[in-house]
Amino acid sequence: MKEDYMSTLLRMMLGVSIVFGLTGQVQASVVAEEAVRDRGMTTAHALAAAQALYEQGINLRMQGKLRESFEVTKQAADAEWPMAQYAVGGMYLGGIGTDIDVELAFDYYEMCRNTIAAACNQMGAIYEGIFPQAEDYENNAKALECYEEAARLGLPAGRDNAKRLREALGIS
Repeated sequence: MKEDYMSTLLRMMLGVSIVFGLTGQVQASVVAEEAVRDRGMTTAHALAAAQALYEQGINLRMQGKLRESFEVTKQAADAEWPMAQYAVGGMYLGGIGTDIDVELAFDYYEMCRNTIAAACNQMGAIYEGIFPQAEDYENNAKALECYEEAARLGLPAGRDNAKRLREALGIS
């Protein structure tokens, strides 16, 4: 068992170095997926593999490869990397590398809302009706709850948005 774990870890580390050294995105994705699936791998190692995928997604996005970026970032999000979950929510909301899907955007924001205050803030903005593609989701009470949660998590914009919405609704 220990030998299998060590060889998987080594393959993962080699795959990550391929991504940053030789742009071998396909090999790195496969290696990271194997690492995440490997039942002998610790959570910390699985999250490191997910982080590597997320960073690969950023690099692809900077190269203008939006579809590939979405696919790789989604792999990282599904492997529970919070920043990737937040990014995938935004990609679904804006149709970046994928079709617009507000329901899936909500799902991904929900996954990371306890660790990323901006996810709560985005959910509040969706509920408030700021995004035209999400007009079916308008609900000011839920928007206020999300903004207040973002504020509790320390996001100044959440505090400001909650204050602004309370004033607009005539709530003290």
